[in-house]
Amino acid sequence: MEAAGWSVTVVDDNAVTAATAAGAGLVVISATSTASAQIATLAGVSTPVLTTAPGFLDELGMAGTGGANQGSAVNQASVMVTTAGQSHMLGAGFPAGSVAIASSATMTHGWAKPNSNAIVAATVVGDTTKAAVFGYDTGATMVSGTAAARRVMYPLSGGLATNINDNGAQLFDAAVAWASGKSPKIAYKRDATDRITERTVNARVVARYSYTASGDTSDLTLDGSNNVIEAPLALPGGALYTWRSTTPVWSYANTHGDIAVTREHRRGEARPDQGL
Repeated sequence: MEAAGWSVTVVDDNAVTAATAAGAGLVVISATSTASAQIATLAGVSTPVLTTAPGFLDELGMAGTGGANQGSAVNQASVMVTTAGQSHMLGAGFPAGSVAIASSATMTHGWAKPNSNAIVAATVVGDTTKAAVFGYDTGATMVSGTAAARRVMYPLSGGLATNINDNGAQLFDAAVAWASGKSPKIAYKRDATDRITERTVNARVVARYSYTASGDTSDLTLDGSNNVIEAPLALPGGALYTWRSTTPVWSYANTHGDIAVTREHRRGEARPDQGL
């Protein structure tokens, strides 16, 4: 939070009242909090609230009570980004599908069942009825009551905080940004010729760019751990094949040399050049 430019004030959960939220840009409820009665006083505040523990969702009106409506996804280090999440800020720019959010092979994270007014950005792997990342916009009717400001659930529970990876941090940054309406803090590093070599979000490296020639177009894009995530390859006839760790893309130029058509190459499909 501080890396994103926030001034953070820590309040003991037993001391929380509605007045705690006064003047704040965002209230983040820690997964280690236990004072349900005190947390419940935040239900009607006109300050955005982000909870990282599913156990408080009923107090906040975001989900129902009991184990049928909220719980933990045991031994799951990934979430499933939904089609809605793919096109919404809460999805952090990830394509729909499985996204690993923890460095540990086995992890536990929270889930809940909001109503149909919620924006569900990610679900539990193997159970689309259990939302892992979701939010209600201001004025939305929740399971109980109306959202006086944006309300967001991010599953930073079950030990995930100590095992969160870059993907998980990216989803958390997106949850904070959407809930608060405050954009992430983005910065760039450049080389001696003014080419971008590194991109950071909230002081966390999300991409590095490698060049093999003097041009401004990078030949490789790497993540913060220096794993290659994208590599473009120019082909005869003006076509461009962009290898990506998620879904490779074929791009075709028109007679003017402008990209006119792009096509994703999904795993298991024949390549677009096969059979031509």
